[in-house]
Amino acid sequence: MYMDKRKNPIKELLPFWLYFLALLIGTVLFFMYPLIFLVLLPFMIMGVFTWAVVVYLVAGAVQNRTNLKKIRERMLLSFFCSVLVRMIFPVSQLVYDFIQEKQLDWENFLYNFTNRVLFIGFVIHFLAFWIGEEIETL
Repeated sequence: MYMDKRKNPIKELLPFWLYFLALLIGTVLFFMYPLIFLVLLPFMIMGVFTWAVVVYLVAGAVQNRTNLKKIRERMLLSFFCSVLVRMIFPVSQLVYDFIQEKQLDWENFLYNFTNRVLFIGFVIHFLAFWIGEEIETL
């Protein structure tokens, strides 16, 4: 039903894909130069708030482009985008381990799904994205 009404859902989610690409580049840089992130560690508390505001703004831009009317559609889109963002670090770590050790470390990959810090990040992302969409519909 979504595909019938819209011409190209990839184009409508362009603000999210740009945000996703920026996070992906940040993750790659983290694996390439981990010491830079240790230097920036004291700024992480402010970084979390900035990240939540960026997610909120991206969600507002996505809502402006998609014009979703139903709350369940907006919640589903928020969940989908949050899951994609949540998967960046575990998949990147799996690829990094494969490049370094020439084997897939599935145990470490699955451990990332029980990591509380990443789960809290998922919840913050979901709520900020959903609130951004909801405020934009008002």
